[in-house]
Amino acid sequence: MYDSFGDGWNGNAVDISVNGTTVIFGATIATGSYNFANFNASSGDVIDLTNWITGSWTNEVSWDITDGDGVIIASGLHLGTTGGAIGFCPTCPSPPLQFLLAGGITANSANLSWSPGGTETSWNIQYGIAGFPIGTGTTVSATTNPFLLTGLNPSTSYDYYIQGVCSANDLSQWSGPYTFATSCLTVTAPYTQDFSTGALPICWSQSAITGDGWRFTGNPGYDAANNGRPSGTYAWIDFSATDAGTVMEMVPVDISALTSPQVEFDYFCNNSTNPTPPNILFVEANNGTNWVLIDSLQINSIPGWNPYAFSLIGYDVGGIVSIRFRGESGGATNDFYNDILVDNVHVREAPTCPSPLVSNFGVANLTSNSAELTWLSGGNETLWGIEWGLSGFPLGNGNGDTTTLFYGYPISGLSPTTDYDFYVQAICGVGDSSYWTGPYTFTTPCAAYLPPQLENFSSGFPPNTCWDQAGDGDPGTGPSGIGVSNWTQDGFANSGTTGAVKVYLFSTGKKEWVLSPQYDFSSGGPYQLEFDFGVFNVNSSSSSIMGSDDRVEILISRDGGTTWNGITNFDNNYITNPGGNHEIFPLINDSGLVQFAIWASDGIVDDLESIDIMIDNFAINAIPNCPQPLAILGSNITSDSASMTWNAGGNESLWSIQWGSAGFTLGTGTIDTTSTTSYILSNLNPSSAYEFYVQAICGAGDSSIWSGPFSFSTNIQGPVGVNCTTGGAAGIIFTDDLESQGGWTGNFGTGTTTGVWNVKSGTTSSTGTGPNAAHSGNFYFYYETSGTNPTSGSIVSPLIDLSTASDDAEMSFWLHAYGAEIGTLNLGVSNSPSG
Repeated sequence: MYDSFGDGWNGNAVDISVNGTTVIFGATIATGSYNFANFNASSGDVIDLTNWITGSWTNEVSWDITDGDGVIIASGLHLGTTGGAIGFCPTCPSPPLQFLLAGGITANSANLSWSPGGTETSWNIQYGIAGFPIGTGTTVSATTNPFLLTGLNPSTSYDYYIQGVCSANDLSQWSGPYTFATSCLTVTAPYTQDFSTGALPICWSQSAITGDGWRFTGNPGYDAANNGRPSGTYAWIDFSATDAGTVMEMVPVDISALTSPQVEFDYFCNNSTNPTPPNILFVEANNGTNWVLIDSLQINSIPGWNPYAFSLIGYDVGGIVSIRFRGESGGATNDFYNDILVDNVHVREAPTCPSPLVSNFGVANLTSNSAELTWLSGGNETLWGIEWGLSGFPLGNGNGDTTTLFYGYPISGLSPTTDYDFYVQAICGVGDSSYWTGPYTFTTPCAAYLPPQLENFSSGFPPNTCWDQAGDGDPGTGPSGIGVSNWTQDGFANSGTTGAVKVYLFSTGKKEWVLSPQYDFSSGGPYQLEFDFGVFNVNSSSSSIMGSDDRVEILISRDGGTTWNGITNFDNNYITNPGGNHEIFPLINDSGLVQFAIWASDGIVDDLESIDIMIDNFAINAIPNCPQPLAILGSNITSDSASMTWNAGGNESLWSIQWGSAGFTLGTGTIDTTSTTSYILSNLNPSSAYEFYVQAICGAGDSSIWSGPFSFSTNIQGPVGVNCTTGGAAGIIFTDDLESQGGWTGNFGTGTTTGVWNVKSGTTSSTGTGPNAAHSGNFYFYYETSGTNPTSGSIVSPLIDLSTASDDAEMSFWLHAYGAEIGTLNLGVSNSPSG
C-alpha cells in the first residue's frame, strides 16, 4: 500500500480475502507512506479486497498485489477491487524485491543482501551501470547471503537483480532492480565538470540556509533565460530575495602533481535591469578546519558568459584541495533579476599561454550554409587553433584549422537551421598553447527565401521556424533575448483573432523585435518591401497615435544579422487611416542576402496611450515598371475641401486621382489628372466620409496600380440659420431657455438628484466640473454623475411642429462639458416621445 503524496498514511484500511475468506482484517499503514502485508494463497485461488474503511485524503491511496513470483497481478486506488485476481505459486519463488539491500558500500565494493524466496541456498546476481537492460549485465553466482560484490568503480550508480536457484532446471524470476552508488574517491587534477547530466554531479554536495539551493535543470529568468547554453548544462541559483548560504561543494581534487594549480569556471550574472548591490559568488577552500576565501565575484554589468580563474597555491591540505561555490544575495529587493550561473569548472595547471575569452567570441555574416567566426586574443599571440562541428561534438572530432585570421574566419558547408559549436586555442609558441576555450554555440538560419514572397501570418506568430522574435536590445546593438517577445497573433485592426501580428504598447521599457527570414536578392529585382501597418486603440478597430516617444523602426541587415540599418521609422506623427495603411519601401540598391526586422518601443515616457501596433501581409516583390505612389496624406481638411499630397513611386511626373464617398467602387468616383504631387479637393459635403486614390502615369498605356484609399471626413457644418448669441432671427419656430422642466419629459430629478437630469441654478454640487451659473436666465439642465449611478439618462423635448419651417431645420444650444471624465451627449430626433 502506498500514500502517493508521500506525506504519511491517513487512516484508510481494507480487508484481504482468499476464495471469499478474509485472511487479513484492516490492512493499513501504521506509520510512514508505505507498507506491505504477506498472506498465503495457492495457485488458482481468487484474491480480492473487501470492506474498505475510509480515512482522509483517499485520492492519495494506491495499492498492488504480487503473486508468489513477485509479479503484480492487481493494482488500483481507494475502493478498488482486484477483479478476481488469481494467485500463482511458483516452484521456485523469487526473492522478494522489498528485501533487497546493499550495505557496506565503498568506492569499489558493496555487500548485497536479500531474503530467500523459498528454501533455496544459491542465487544468481546480475549487476551493471544503473539502467542497464536485464540480460546485458554481469552475472555472478552466490552461495552466501550477504554477498560481497567487488571490482566496482568509484562514484558510480549500479543496479543489481537476484534470481533464486532451486535446482539446475528450476530458476526463479529475476527480482529487482535495487540501485546503489559507490562512494567517492579523491579525483586527480586535471579535473573538469561541465554539468552535462542535468543533476548535481556525483560526489558533489550542496546545501542552503534558506532558498532552494543550486539548480541543474530548468531555465533562469530575465536575460539569463537567453544565456546561449541549453538548460541542463550549467548550475544556477534562482534568486528570490530569500536565498542565503547557497553552497555547492566540489569533490576533493588531488593537485599535488601540479606546479601552479588554479580553479577556472565560466560565470554569467547580467540583466538589462541590474539590482544594486549585485548578488555575490564566493569561491572558498577548506583549510582542514574552516572555509577560507579564495576570491569573490560581485559583478552584474558584463553581458554574456565570462571566464574567471583563481590560483589554488596555498589552499591545499596535504596536496588535496576542497573547493566550494557559495552564492549570497547582494541585499537588493529585486535581486531576482540577477540569477548566478556557473559552468565548465576546471582544476588544472595555470597555462603560460592565456586562453582567448569566450565572451569575445562571435559570428558574423551568418547564412544557412556559412559563417564567419570571430574572437579576440587572450594575450599577445597571433596564431590560433580552431575547431568547429555540430553542437555537442567532442573536442578532437570536429573540423580543425590553424589561422592568423581572428576576425571573420570563414567556414562553409553548414546545414540550415542547425546548431554548431566552435572552440579556439591560442598558440603562443612551439609546445606552448593555451587550453581550448568554448564552446560558442550558434544556429544557422533557414535557407534564404527567393522573392517574391508573402507572409500573411495565417499560421500564427511566429508563422514558422524561419521567423523569430526577441524581447530586448536596441537597433544600434541588435536584438537580445532571442525567442521571446510581446509580439502576438491577432486579427489586423483587431478584426478577428488571427491573420496578423501585434504588440501592445501602454507603459515604458518595451523593446520588442520581429525578425524575418533571410531573402536572396542576388537575382531578379530590384525589389521592394511592403506590408500593412496600423496604430489602433487597444482591442479596437479605431485608429490611434503613438505616445510621445513611442517608436516603430523598420530595419534591414546586410551581414547576417550582425548590424542593422534603418529603412524608416514611425512615431507619434504617424497617421493611421481607417482599416490601416499599406506601406511600400523600394530597395533599389540592395542585392545579395538581406534580413528585415520590426522593432517597437514605448520609450521611457509613460504616456496615456494604450495602443496596438499591427503588421500584416509582409511581402517582398519586384518593383513594378511603373511603381505606385507612396505616402498619401491629407491636410487642411474643412467642411467642404481637403488638401491631398503623396510621394512619387518612381520617376513619373503625371498622376491620375480619384475620389468619392467612402466605399465607392474605383471607376465610379470623380477623376482628374495632375502633374504635381498635391491636389486640393473642393465642393465636398460637410460631415461626410470620403476616400481618395492616386495612380502613377509613367507613359502611354503604362500606369501603376491605384494607391489608397486614404480615408478622411470633412468637418461638421456649424449653425447658419440660428445665431446662439442673439437668439436668432424671425425663422425661429421653437425656443426654450430651460428655466423649468416645462413640457420636457424623461429622467428628471429634484435639483441635485444623482444619475438623472436636474433643473439647476448657480453651481452644481460637484467640484472641478459644471458651470458657475446658467448661460442666460437663472436655470439650466444638467446631468448629475456623482456616486454610483445608471450609465445614462434621457430627456425628451415637447413635440415641435416643423411644418412652418421655410427651409431645412437645424438645432442649436449652449453646452458646458468640463471635467476629468466627461462622457458622451447623444442627440436624436423622432416624431414621438418614445423614439
